[in-house]
Amino acid sequence: STANSLQCELQAAYFDIQGEDLSVAKLFVKIGNDENALEATKAIAFTLFSYTVDSVQPATVQPTDTSTTISAFCTNCGHLATATDAKVVLKSEMGDVSTSTFAYDGGAGGLPKFTFSLAGFANIVAGDFNVSVESASSGNARMSPSALVIPVAATAVNATQGTRGGGQILKITGTGFTNFDAFGKANKVLVGTRSCDQISATATEIVCKVAAPASAEEDQVTGGQDIRIK
Repeated sequence: STANSLQCELQAAYFDIQGEDLSVAKLFVKIGNDENALEATKAIAFTLFSYTVDSVQPATVQPTDTSTTISAFCTNCGHLATATDAKVVLKSEMGDVSTSTFAYDGGAGGLPKFTFSLAGFANIVAGDFNVSVESASSGNARMSPSALVIPVAATAVNATQGTRGGGQILKITGTGFTNFDAFGKANKVLVGTRSCDQISATATEIVCKVAAPASAEEDQVTGGQDIRIK
C-alpha cells in the first residue's frame, strides 16, 4: 500500500451463485484494530461471478495416453485463460497435480473450453480426478461435478504360481500405479483374498510379498487367483 493506494487479495467465499451475479455495493476500509480506528466506505461497481468447469471429455483416459486431447468445458472462464499464472488442476484424494500447458477455445457455436493432455502432468496415477482451472491473480473455477477417470492396469506378473503358505515375491508391471517415492502411499494388491504387501513401487512396477493365509479357509484355496490392484 501507499498513501493513496491499497492492494489486497479477495478471499474465497463459501456461497453458491445460482444463475445470477452477486454485486458488491460498497468497499469498506478500516485502518487499525481499536475502537478509534479510521474507517471509510466507498460505493463501487464490483461484480462477483462464478467460473465453473461444467464437464470433462473424454471421461476416461489411460495413464500412458499422453496424446489424447482432454476438454474441460468451462463457463465464464475466458478471464482465466488470459492470466499468465493460470493452470489446469486435477484434484483427487492422492493430492493435486497441475499443468500450465493448455489451450483455450472461446467456444464459437458451443461452450468455451480448455484443452490439455496428460503429457503436461508429472506423477500421474490412477484415480478419479475433479478438474479445476485456477489462477492466483484471477480466481479459481469451481471443480467439475463429474470426474476424469484414469484407470489402473496390470499387464504382466513375473510368476504364475506360488505356495499356499505365502511368501512369494511378485513383480507386477502395468500403468497408473502409485509411485511410493512421490506420494508416500502404498498400492493395495490382492492375490485372490490375500494381501500382497508392497515392498517397492513406481508408476509402472510394484514389487510385493504374498501374505500367509489369514484363515483356515484361505489355507485351503488352490488354483488360479485373480490379482487386483487398488
